[in-house]
Amino acid sequence: MSDVSETAVVSRPSTTMKRHKSVRKNSRRIYSPYQDNQPGQSDEEDKEDEHADSNDPEQMFQNIQFQKEIIANIRTRAWPMRRKLKALKQAREIVLKYEGRLTRTRGYQAAGADLLKKVSRLLYNIVVLFIPWEMRIKKIESHFGSGVASYFIFLRWLFGINIVLTIMTGAFIVIPELLAGEPFGTTRSKTIPKEHLASAQDLDTIWSLGGYLQYSVLFYGYYSPVRKIGSAGYRLPLAYFLVGMAVFAYSFIILLRKMAKNSRLSLASASDENFTFCWRVFCAWDYLIGNPEAAESKGAAIVNNIREAIVEEQEKKKDTSLAVLISLRILANILVLLSLAGSIYIIYFVVDRSQKLEQEKPELTLWEKNEVSVVVSLITMIAPSAFELVAQLEMYHPRTSLRFQLARVLVLYLGNLYSLIIALLDKVNSMSLASAAAAVSSPAEIEAFLIWTPYKPCD
Repeated sequence: MSDVSETAVVSRPSTTMKRHKSVRKNSRRIYSPYQDNQPGQSDEEDKEDEHADSNDPEQMFQNIQFQKEIIANIRTRAWPMRRKLKALKQAREIVLKYEGRLTRTRGYQAAGADLLKKVSRLLYNIVVLFIPWEMRIKKIESHFGSGVASYFIFLRWLFGINIVLTIMTGAFIVIPELLAGEPFGTTRSKTIPKEHLASAQDLDTIWSLGGYLQYSVLFYGYYSPVRKIGSAGYRLPLAYFLVGMAVFAYSFIILLRKMAKNSRLSLASASDENFTFCWRVFCAWDYLIGNPEAAESKGAAIVNNIREAIVEEQEKKKDTSLAVLISLRILANILVLLSLAGSIYIIYFVVDRSQKLEQEKPELTLWEKNEVSVVVSLITMIAPSAFELVAQLEMYHPRTSLRFQLARVLVLYLGNLYSLIIALLDKVNSMSLASAAAAVSSPAEIEAFLIWTPYKPCD
């Protein structure tokens, strides 16, 4: 009976030792084992224990846990009393010695992690101070939401692009011309005419980019036409061409990166068409809004979006005759084309009329002086509103109608610009012909001059 009990007593610690075999192995690698080596242990394992690293926190923690288990189960070990006392003493010494170190190590690690977070946060706040208008945009975002703040973020992005383009142009074109080019007043393109010298510093002249600004590096005509400038032989025409290509490439790459970065958002927004009402009801609120007035505006905007979605669904279910719909769209396009042609003709007519008035009258009134700019501004303001009225006849989807509206406005602006340029070139050419004809004395010479002089617009 005593043999059976002794076997049971021995089996319990042996089972515990088998369960923590890996832990004991790590503890032996850190600290010299105080247990007697079993016959099955090999010499190679003892050699590995001598070269173990004792500074690993994980191994140190496992060894402390093992020593605490030994202290708790020392009575159940089938060891002599002398060996139990020695093992208990060594275990307590190891726990007292290395538990404090482990606690301090982990405390240092936690304190270091907290300090690193605080330093990174402080550095981020310092960096934010140097970002233009970052704090103001954050304040706007906290009051009016991210939708309003995104507009100002976009403007800041455009401002940054313009700064980079300005640096490129100034470093490779403007500064070389100022340092190595011909100085002001040495050539015809860099000299103010005597008749304009008296009013070169007037406010209205400078406001219209005339006077000294007209004969400066702001305009293309100021730069030297020679191939190389300065003693170093800097090729300014080549630099002008390459900088233009670099500006185009930089703008294209920046836009491409921005589009790629926002591609996920665009793909997510494209799914709105499949679950229109779910997105508007459950995902339309902006949780960054902190101003009551902005919250009311956002709520009203969500209600209006839901109403528009309901109207769109009702429009899809409407049945309209195909012949009537095609006729209305053809009529709308005809009206748009007539509006574009009329705006081009009006601009050309106004420029020609101003030329005739300058030739007939020695002094013009205020309306006659600003007639061209006022007419162009009125066309630019009235025509887009007329296009919106015409678009109601087409009965397109609101998104499709918006795309057609933008395309028509773009064609309007380009048509007005090119018609104004052509009219001004004709005006300059007629003035040059009149000044050249005035220098000819006899009528026969005038007729010969008009016949043999080719049409050549002024540069």
